[in-house]
Amino acid sequence: MIPRLATRLIMIGGLVVLPTSLRAQKQPQDNFWMERSWQQAVPITSGSYLGYGLAVDASQRIYVANGSQILVYDVTGTMLTNWAVAAVRDVVALPGTNLIVTCSANTATNQIKVFTDQGVLVRQWGNPGSGLNQLNTPFGIAVATNGTVYVADYGNNRIQVFDFNGNWLTGWGKSGTVGGEFRQPASVAVTLDGLVHVADHNNYRIQTFDAAGNFVRQYAGGSTQWRPNRIVISPDQEMYVSDTYGYRNFRVVTPDGQSFFSITPGLTRYSDGANVLVYAGAFTADGQQLYVLTDRDIRVLRRGYRTTGPLIPNAVPLPRVLRVAQRPGTSYVDVDYAVLDPDDATVTVAAAGFFAGRKDLGAFLPLTTFVEGTAVNIGTNIPTGQIHRLTWDVAAGGFTNTANIQVTILAKDGRGLMDSHFLTLPTNSTYGTTLTISRSPFVQDDFLQLWTWLLATGNTNIICQTGTVYGVTEPYTGRLLAQTTGTNTVTTSDGRSFLFALLGVREATTNEVTRAKEGTTPGTVTKWTPRVQVGSLPQAINSVGFDTGLFSTNVSQHVSNAWWVVPLP
Repeated sequence: MIPRLATRLIMIGGLVVLPTSLRAQKQPQDNFWMERSWQQAVPITSGSYLGYGLAVDASQRIYVANGSQILVYDVTGTMLTNWAVAAVRDVVALPGTNLIVTCSANTATNQIKVFTDQGVLVRQWGNPGSGLNQLNTPFGIAVATNGTVYVADYGNNRIQVFDFNGNWLTGWGKSGTVGGEFRQPASVAVTLDGLVHVADHNNYRIQTFDAAGNFVRQYAGGSTQWRPNRIVISPDQEMYVSDTYGYRNFRVVTPDGQSFFSITPGLTRYSDGANVLVYAGAFTADGQQLYVLTDRDIRVLRRGYRTTGPLIPNAVPLPRVLRVAQRPGTSYVDVDYAVLDPDDATVTVAAAGFFAGRKDLGAFLPLTTFVEGTAVNIGTNIPTGQIHRLTWDVAAGGFTNTANIQVTILAKDGRGLMDSHFLTLPTNSTYGTTLTISRSPFVQDDFLQLWTWLLATGNTNIICQTGTVYGVTEPYTGRLLAQTTGTNTVTTSDGRSFLFALLGVREATTNEVTRAKEGTTPGTVTKWTPRVQVGSLPQAINSVGFDTGLFSTNVSQHVSNAWWVVPLP
């Protein structure tokens, strides 16, 4: 499991607090596979790389802004209705049944329009020009949860901000290359934390601002071939950035501005060899499907495990630290967070800290001194999809040094501490019984995250002293379970046994691992390139989906520091 981090800093005297997020359960390394597609009822005729928009509403109606019309489809690809809108470039589905669009004809009046889902015009605004309340070829549009409208004013190299009635509020930006300047901003998006993200198309980057337009950070694609076009925000608040010009895929950018992986299935070339132009996309509310608009068709991508097809619809809870701030003149630090989980109404939440930006147990810091009644926002039955506050009294915890601290929020649902992603091997001529075994191994990082969860939740079976974990109940009383040297925490054999017992599993035997890596070809190890990879992992799988990337083709070869498990009876 890879922590997702937020990186806003505050100072408490000499104490720096960094908000972070961490999941207690192992996250499937998910990518997407193409579930279905359909041809557009009215083809896109323009060759523009910057192009067009797509939105999905709560009823899963799909809206396409194709440059001349708004087209409305159901999930089967059947067109329900359409209406003409000159030079329409982007579309956002609003709560209820309305939608808002941009029109990029730079000499036309009323370049922002609000329609019902049947095409009835509700309101419109936006005259051409370069003045404060004017637009020049607007492309992308976004609407914050409070109704504030953000417009990527492409031709004026700036962001314009309006209230929902069309009254101008503010704006920022000019032509240039430094932070806060733009070269043809093509898209704008807003995340739940109020940050505004801009696709700075010809500067080859994403820029992030606060709601007032103050520059926060940027993510550069690393190449002039990467020209961000549309930003799609997923329900877990990651940015999916379409690139029509260069790589022709979606690049996933985590909220802290770190590239995570690219989505490419079915998004490179058509069967006739022509390049696919990836214009825009939108997620369903549960985050399991991503609708993609190309220059020829609409494609439905579904999340999948790294080695299999569809993702089991039991999402891993995703905590997000939204804000950390010290109250002036006090030792109180407010931590605002939310947990996104489309299929669980409540989860269990814990909080912890780490010194100096480290993640080893030698830097672990329990957070327990919550005040003003905010301790109720930690523990079991914490509602998902809401913002919760923890007020941490730093002084009451006895922390007076000037080390860096990362504040970490952890969350898990009702499954177990960590998903092992089991697969079951059938019987064959060599093996007369089935075998259930984990698809991929546990490694030391997995154990570290389990220790973090247990310590943060106050597990009474262990104690941690300066990075060393001991058992305090039988049969592990006094036993060394994990030890930290420098910044490296290593779990011992006794520690693995302790954790595996909590998970209801045992370590697989050498013979069981050998059978799994043979798959359906006894005596040989198959190493296929998986259909879905994330960050080049897994490097290989066999016919039953078992991770064989760590092995050679020699059946007798084994690996160290990796532990497969089987469930206990």
